[in-house]
Amino acid sequence: MKGGGAFLNDNPILVTPTQDLSNSLLATGFPYYQFDKLDNYLAIINDLMMYSHGLRRLGSAAVDLAYVACGRYKGFFEYNLNA
Repeated sequence: MKGGGAFLNDNPILVTPTQDLSNSLLATGFPYYQFDKLDNYLAIINDLMMYSHGLRRLGSAAVDLAYVACGRYKGFFEYNLNA
């Protein structure tokens, strides 16, 4: 039902309340064919690695975003992500 929230195994899920990047575990996707923004991407990855609690890549943007939705990751970043 719209507006009813999101659930995992009948339990409500929420994004993490963490406000501090240094305490945030993040996820990313790596470019695999479009490399025109590679330098920008690597600069962002560099900052995220240096100033966050960690950076992970599971291999599926859908799983990464689901982990953000239930608070396992603080955020997700990827260039050119499409439905």
